[in-house]
Amino acid sequence: MAQGCIRFRTSDHDAVVAFARLGFTLSPQTLAVGKRTMHYVTIGVTDRPTLIFVHGSPGSRDSFTAYLKDSLLPERYRMVNLDRPGFGYCDSGYASYLEVITAQRSVPEAELALINTKQAQFLSLTDLYRALGGGWE
Repeated sequence: MAQGCIRFRTSDHDAVVAFARLGFTLSPQTLAVGKRTMHYVTIGVTDRPTLIFVHGSPGSRDSFTAYLKDSLLPERYRMVNLDRPGFGYCDSGYASYLEVITAQRSVPEAELALINTKQAQFLSLTDLYRALGGGWE
């Protein structure tokens, strides 16, 4: 019964070949983070906004294959499919509860920093518009 819900991982080689048949370039990557090696695959245009898909427990990266193979998304976004530590092709490892909650706590801070940066960018554009003779009336 669960076999229909969960698929096991596809090798990087098989995934690259399957995507190439559809005209897409899937790029498996690894990144050393501390003592661990993280695994991820990328597809799409590198200078576009990034969509991140995180998998692990349950399922595999194959859960997001439909998005990665979409005909429009790879043209508009850089998509990254990331294996959680200990899942997929990432190194196994033990993360203490403190590491987990510390990482979770940093997410809202990063999101707030992004919002503040975008706000400053929009305010700068408004100032530039006004300086060039534009107005709001």
